[in-house]
Amino acid sequence: MNKTNGIKKRVCAFALGLILLLSAVSAMPVPVYAAGGTQYKISAFPPEGGTVTGEGIYVAGDTVVLTAIPNEGWLFVGWYNMYMQNLLGAGESWGIGSDPVLMTSSPVYQLEIKASVFNHVVILHCQAKFEKIQAEAPPQTPEATDTPPAATPTPPGATAAPPPPTYDPGLTLPEFPWLTDETDPEETPEPTPAPTPAPTATPVPKPVIAASIPAAVASGGGATAEVNVGITGAVNNSGTLNISVSNSLVKDIVNAAKKEAQKNKTKMQGVDITVSVAAEGSIKNTDAKLDKNTIKSLSTANAALTIAAPSCKAQLDSAAIKTLNELLKGNLSVTAKPVKPSAAIKAIIGERPIFEFTMKDSKAKKITELETGAVTYGIAYTPAENENPDGLYIIKVVNNKPERLEAIYKDGWLYWSDAPSGVYAVAFDAAVEAAAPPPAE
Repeated sequence: MNKTNGIKKRVCAFALGLILLLSAVSAMPVPVYAAGGTQYKISAFPPEGGTVTGEGIYVAGDTVVLTAIPNEGWLFVGWYNMYMQNLLGAGESWGIGSDPVLMTSSPVYQLEIKASVFNHVVILHCQAKFEKIQAEAPPQTPEATDTPPAATPTPPGATAAPPPPTYDPGLTLPEFPWLTDETDPEETPEPTPAPTPAPTATPVPKPVIAASIPAAVASGGGATAEVNVGITGAVNNSGTLNISVSNSLVKDIVNAAKKEAQKNKTKMQGVDITVSVAAEGSIKNTDAKLDKNTIKSLSTANAALTIAAPSCKAQLDSAAIKTLNELLKGNLSVTAKPVKPSAAIKAIIGERPIFEFTMKDSKAKKITELETGAVTYGIAYTPAENENPDGLYIIKVVNNKPERLEAIYKDGWLYWSDAPSGVYAVAFDAAVEAAAPPPAE
């Protein structure tokens, strides 16, 4: 009887403990994530090598842009996962769902990824690897001397060695095959070639930021700062010039403008930024990208932005940037590519340039209009001898029909303001007389 009661007590105690355990587990908070979310974690390796951005949680299909900027004295090596596998060749071991695209705009290196499709939150790790720049040691040159080496004395009773043979510099010696008898003690071994020194990496120069305040601004008043910066774009194998205006670059520009305003004892009310892009190689198309954080920083600074490529320009005033900041949920892409005109359009423009300008959001949806703000485009053009620049204008091609737009020619560029996307061509009004030559003195 006592044994039965002991068993019952132990069973009751176990059941009570199990109930308390289940109650504690059910009361624990359960994290809730959006279906299909992917968390990208980015780090610098080593940490002192540079700065990285782009970490966050993205829903499936979003464009993820990871950015790496090397510190002074360091070089950017590449993008790697947590297993130190190169993301541009790791294949399925990276598991991101789409091939990453490298967008290099020295000295800012960016990797663009389409967020993967998962039914639960997945954490993907990415490392930007940097390498310390090693200073190249100067080559050591042996000191020349005019004193010949001292001759080795011949021991007593020994026969002196014959002097080395001399040859006539103009004498051509016959060629002989190599000896193949391995037992020949006189055989001379083949000399070992000197190792080829590894190429020394050239450090990437940082952008030079030149900020100024208009001279007409009185001390103590408000002013719009003007900032010019030059960067280098990368031309890929298909001839596309890739341009990346990073958030870190914009922040450096805004800080430089603020310092210039403080130096001039005035308040910065806004900033006009011009990013001039240099590139080597044959350029067919131009593709400029700005991520969401970059647009937000521009909007906060009340900034206007001009991106100047070798053959075309895109200008967004501060109102247009504020509108895009409210409109976009992701990145912004502005592209320009030459197009082939129809016979009817070619009869009007001749051999003058024609481009398709396109503004798209992160889902590749074309932006055709903005409620507020102005978008100004520019095409580089040199008038012919018989062309008066006052007679130049722009044709907008809509459904293969021309629409005339007024334009302004200045310093080798033809500018006009219109919709964010469209096909535009340079045209000339022959009714405008050529500029008269200056009168003779």
